[in-house]
Amino acid sequence: MHVLLDLLLSATLPVFAVSAIGFAMARKGWVVERDAEGINLFALRVAVPALVFRLLAEADLAGFDWPVLLAYLAAELAIYALTFALCRYGLGIERREALLLGMASIFVNGVFFVLPIAAILYGPEAEQVITGIVVLDSTLIFGGTIFLCDLLGRGEAGLGRVMGRFAGNPMIIGMALGLGMSVSGLTMPAGLATYVGFVGDAAAPAALFALGVILAKAALAEGRRAVPLVIAMKMLGQPLVTFALIGAVASPGLWSQTAFLFTAGPAGAMPFVIALGYGIRTERIALVVIVTTLISLISLPGAALLAG
Repeated sequence: MHVLLDLLLSATLPVFAVSAIGFAMARKGWVVERDAEGINLFALRVAVPALVFRLLAEADLAGFDWPVLLAYLAAELAIYALTFALCRYGLGIERREALLLGMASIFVNGVFFVLPIAAILYGPEAEQVITGIVVLDSTLIFGGTIFLCDLLGRGEAGLGRVMGRFAGNPMIIGMALGLGMSVSGLTMPAGLATYVGFVGDAAAPAALFALGVILAKAALAEGRRAVPLVIAMKMLGQPLVTFALIGAVASPGLWSQTAFLFTAGPAGAMPFVIALGYGIRTERIALVVIVTTLISLISLPGAALLAG
């Protein structure tokens, strides 16, 4: 009960409040969708690249438990592909929206929701596990999804132009520079560290505020089939598949316990950020983020108990 209350007061409600404020302000007419698009553009092009750069530059790649991380990644890819296929071919959703719904079924808001409870349960060492997952998600899942969105939306553009647009994306540049700094062992200059910390910390609040604004104008009834499907894949499918695959390659311990706990977190806002930035429909994605955020109040303590 103490863990549940601590999660509610220190993580879930403060973060959820950002979207709630955006929702209320949009309902009052104080902000409109165009405002949200501008805020999201800042998150997409400035804040998120700084955040990703900082996370990757500070990552201790040599200290990661790679069997656990690769099993986690395999579970993600399986759920991602299945959710995409069901949304695209079962429900007839447009390709790029189905792709981002697939991403929403596995991409966890771990830093704000999972890290506080993991630190309570397992101590500060759990931060290394979550950093490892975030590194994989930032580079392979996030970067791969951006590439596929560019590829599927290329129209008449050739593959070379798509590759050029992908390589010039600020998020991809941030990932490449961050990984390069981590691998090289270079120390981040103090001024750069201040910049990426200051700007990167704005990424999640900006995205969540924009999400609340968009949700206030959404035609939510149209998502009545897709949204429950994606929520079920995120909150049930991902934990079950992850538990099975990690159990097959690793013994119970800090890394396996924290990785399983991570899957019980809510969908992160990054699929929504990509959707709004690329002109892809956002309503269903936004609703998945909001509902899974509420469900995580129960799912995180439950996963903690199961993980031991």
